Amino acid sequence: MEKKLSPEEHCKLILEENGPLLGSELNEQLQNKLQVSAVYARKIIQRANAKGIILSTKPVSFRHGQFLYYLKHHNISNILPNFLKQHRKGLNRVFSSLLHNKGEILQDEAYKIAASVTNNNFFPKNETTDKTLRDLKELTIIDNVETYNHISFIKASKRFFGQKEINFGSIRRHMINRIFTLDAIRWLEQTNLLAWNQSQVFNTNQRRVDFNGHLWDVVGFTYLYGHYEAKFESNQLTKIPSFVFIESIFHRQTYLEDIEGFVSRIEMQSARLKNNTTGSRITPILFYSFMDKEAFDYSKTKGLMMINSRGWLGEYAQELFEFLANPTDNDLLTKCDYYLQLLHDRGFYQSHLMYELMKIKYAQHFILQGWKNRRHVHYEFNNELYYFDWLMYDTNNTAYLCLILSKDENINHFINNEFPTFKSVYKYYNNEQEFKWIIFDQDGNILKQKS
Repeated sequence: MEKKLSPEEHCKLILEENGPLLGSELNEQLQNKLQVSAVYARKIIQRANAKGIILSTKPVSFRHGQFLYYLKHHNISNILPNFLKQHRKGLNRVFSSLLHNKGEILQDEAYKIAASVTNNNFFPKNETTDKTLRDLKELTIIDNVETYNHISFIKASKRFFGQKEINFGSIRRHMINRIFTLDAIRWLEQTNLLAWNQSQVFNTNQRRVDFNGHLWDVVGFTYLYGHYEAKFESNQLTKIPSFVFIESIFHRQTYLEDIEGFVSRIEMQSARLKNNTTGSRITPILFYSFMDKEAFDYSKTKGLMMINSRGWLGEYAQELFEFLANPTDNDLLTKCDYYLQLLHDRGFYQSHLMYELMKIKYAQHFILQGWKNRRHVHYEFNNELYYFDWLMYDTNNTAYLCLILSKDENINHFINNEFPTFKSVYKYYNNEQEFKWIIFDQDGNILKQKS
């Protein structure tokens, strides 16, 4: 005699025959199989899930708040990408980015790519950054957030990628990306496309600019003709600028998901700003070094202004980036001089890029004597983050805070006002270690040194 299946076991049978299904799909098949109402079918599914007969992605939902139901032997990793693509586009973009970038991206990069909102008062119907992170963990796309040098990364779970350690080499590309961005912003200001000294740029620990409910690499303003609104009050002309949102990806290849996330944020901002009577125009700019064809074509279709690093810096741009990220060369000093001259010839004197090259060049003399060199270090003290741009350690492991000052900068101000603060922070973590300073001029000569 054939055993009669319970309604809950019918759920299992349907999933055995059809594979993982969304709640609405499973509900419909139950209705047809058991001739029950949609309400009763939903109760059967809930009971089957509660008893562990079938599994679900709860609390992570897909289209219209539905859960995905499956069985223990189903390989959720294989079917997840297709479901994400159809029903959770933001998460799918993050998943794609992890696959493209060897399982490791910045936490704020993930939020940008997903177009998650930082404050749902701005966009009540859209997913928050907290929900994006929670769902990535629940679906085991990522294991956790890993922080190194106060910079937060998300890493794909081990079933997608073998785990690799994050170190200073990992973060340096992101630090150099910021340096490139700062000089690219200055270049845009010189073209008059960006208003001078009014741009907000992501900070040294890679936290993006939180503006109008989204995260951005750079937020600026433009008074370019046709991009501002004029108001006359008491015969006085007032110019109201329009927004400039910038995506800056010099440190890796730009993929379609990067552009889709950027465009999604732009479109949401544009829809919101249309309700404003002034300042509703947006100029979207993409800085990049390499871009795949899909991303390039989509950027053109969506009307982004695309600026390649070679366009504003020169043909040597990517070569310079790689050198700054990993300054190893048989003739390092000659290489530094070569790039310094190129930057000077293109008008980038006293730029962030030149300063970074000078640090590498002037440290080399000490490295050859057995000193250690460390760039881009963060320390937290009293809930405040401090950025140590350049540290060197002598053979006795004495730490030196190093900096390069131009002739007109006040050395005494640094010694009397800034250095004591940095010393207090450093000694909090390294109480037994001496902490001194070295001040160089722009030619590499030591102006002063605390002995």
